[in-house]
Amino acid sequence: MKTAVLHVAFNPVTGPWSVIKTLAMAQEESGEYAGVGIGLITDTRWPGDYEVQWDALPLHRYRERMGGAPYHVQYVRMCLRRPPVAEWADALARETGAGRVVVHFHNAWVSGMFFPLGKAAVEIIPVVTYHGVNADFRGQPVRGMFHRWLAGRVVAGGGRLTSVDAENLNRAESVLGMKREWFSVIPNGAPAVSGRSGPALRGGGGLVVGHVGHLSDHKGWRIAFEAVERVRASGRDVRMVVAGGGPDAGEVAALAGRHGEWFRYLGHVSDPQGAVMPELDVMAMMSFQEGLPMSLIEAFSVGLPVLATNAGGIREVLEDGVNGMLLGRSAEALAGALIRICDERGLLRRLSDGALGSFERSYDVRRIAEQYHEFYGESQSGSTA
Repeated sequence: MKTAVLHVAFNPVTGPWSVIKTLAMAQEESGEYAGVGIGLITDTRWPGDYEVQWDALPLHRYRERMGGAPYHVQYVRMCLRRPPVAEWADALARETGAGRVVVHFHNAWVSGMFFPLGKAAVEIIPVVTYHGVNADFRGQPVRGMFHRWLAGRVVAGGGRLTSVDAENLNRAESVLGMKREWFSVIPNGAPAVSGRSGPALRGGGGLVVGHVGHLSDHKGWRIAFEAVERVRASGRDVRMVVAGGGPDAGEVAALAGRHGEWFRYLGHVSDPQGAVMPELDVMAMMSFQEGLPMSLIEAFSVGLPVLATNAGGIREVLEDGVNGMLLGRSAEALAGALIRICDERGLLRRLSDGALGSFERSYDVRRIAEQYHEFYGESQSGSTA
């Protein structure tokens, strides 16, 4: 029986949107499936430049648009009225001749808003991926109860569970009551690209440090800014580039206006892997909490070393002194690492080669697509939780 894959998400942005696109394209190119599609429910907060990417995807595409109500209101609405996932699965089956459809959800436990699935003519195998468990419901008993109820809907609906890193599973168990043994760990992957990072390695002058991602306090962009200021004060030639959006975007833009000779803000960039990362020498990731950041995998794909905290799934991927550095979450620690890279001849090249080697061995999206193909097969045979 031929199988098709339908990736489903509500308002996917940054990492999850990148994961969905790259995984779906790798699966389509693998030739393993009758067809691959993406079904999205989006509201007015979905970034406008994603529309261009959406229209250009050479995949089966299904879409429903909503208004811009608060997220918890959207979740309740979708629980009360069944989203058209079963209809999308039937459409994909008709268009591809598939006898079963793997419906792969990407909103972690919040995917419970899609369950129970409606009745479909085609056999549906539900898979749910946890890209991160950053929730903390202390002092919010009602909100916590609601989210645990959503997680329970996933399990009751027969969702086969994957996580992008093992660290997620500790929080899934403690916060959501979901047992570790219910999950299989399959990391994120990124497409291989021809570009290579490192303007300093190419003789392009001083060290360029980047922050790529959401601009909020828990992502640590201010720590990176302060670290670069310290290194510059020591007389070393270091510059910084920031790409991303978020609540602190206005503050970042103002800093770029005051320090334009060494600090650039690019705003939201839809393809940081191709447009930003090759122009960096190192990437700073001073996060308080993470799953397995897609930006880390994309950095490795161009040989870009990452200087990061050991938050969440980062420490499962980043080997200190091999493909980057694990640091304390402080400007002092990051500044010390940057000074070492500036002063220690050959260190940047070794870290860059290590980052690219890690990607080629473990995180090329074609390898990840193979792992999901095996997982889907196990799910069809009923051998997973």
